[in-house]
Amino acid sequence: GYLPAPDLDELVAVRDFINLKRDAILSSHDVSSGGLFAALAEMSFGSGIGFHADISNVSSARPTVKLFSECGNGIVVEVPRNMEEEFMEGSGNVSVKRIGETGGDRIIIDEAGLNIINVPVEEIRDAWEHGLDKY
Repeated sequence: GYLPAPDLDELVAVRDFINLKRDAILSSHDVSSGGLFAALAEMSFGSGIGFHADISNVSSARPTVKLFSECGNGIVVEVPRNMEEEFMEGSGNVSVKRIGETGGDRIIIDEAGLNIINVPVEEIRDAWEHGLDKY
């Protein structure tokens, strides 16, 4: 149940796929320091627009592993709703999964039919920006 380590051949395939689909991408973020949760949250901070994601199909790992582990070659991309099908086409051996959509002012994450996070974007941004101010 752990997320995969980086695979250089896969990384090249991901790079090539992202380059091919770049005109459809509104924003993107690598899944690195802080994991998937940090990537999604940081994408929300600039605009204040929230998202609703379901991480059930990300992997078979526990939710904490899915959300906070660096996961090899993971990249989160935002594409317009009317371009989702076109974006998914031609992914070949690159694993592309739809996990949610943007909107509202909250960060909402579900797993296996259960809500595990539901917090205003501003509250998460404030913790991210000022979490260690007292120290």
